[in-house]
Amino acid sequence: LLTQLRKLSDQVIKNLNSMDGNLRYQRFAVADFQEIGASTQDKELGLVVSAQLQSMLQNDHNLFLVERQEVAKIMEEIQLGQMGLVSEKDAVEIGKMSGAQALILGSVSEAGAQYIVNTKIVSVNEAKVWATAQTTLPAADLIALSSEAAVLRTRSGAIYRSLLLPGWGQFYNREPIKGSVLVGGEVVAAGLSAMFHLLGNQAQQDYDALGLD
Repeated sequence: LLTQLRKLSDQVIKNLNSMDGNLRYQRFAVADFQEIGASTQDKELGLVVSAQLQSMLQNDHNLFLVERQEVAKIMEEIQLGQMGLVSEKDAVEIGKMSGAQALILGSVSEAGAQYIVNTKIVSVNEAKVWATAQTTLPAADLIALSSEAAVLRTRSGAIYRSLLLPGWGQFYNREPIKGSVLVGGEVVAAGLSAMFHLLGNQAQQDYDALGLD
């Protein structure tokens, strides 16, 4: 699965290299992919695939990308958040608002035991599709990936868990180091509190034993 996604990111980079200008000095944006089909929408696979693709483009190819949260906020502002379908005209507006020279769009659709992932690169300046790429992903593997995807773990869910037990929210977001630090801090704080409580009680008992008024 990850090999296929990495090949897709490589193909995107290959297509971007054919555009005018040096990639190092251009800014790109990845929009959440459209989800076609009931299971695709239920598992939010468009969000999972686009987030994974963005991560690979950044980590493997050092592409200068707009933050996902910024792109999502812009899509909400122009009322595209629920639809997930972005036209070339919308891409130009998103690109201008985010400062990106090109927008990477895509879709994830059901196809039996597989999901088909389509991507396209839209040039903001020319308002046209510059290139396309496609791959297929095993349904079982992609669904398994979605169950572990941190991008699907809501902020409110993390906050709720952190209020109940400090550190739980970090474990929920697949951040075990942060979670361990917070849990360790709570254990130390609880231990110190208990120690000072016992010392205070002992001091009170010693004072009472003196019989002083």
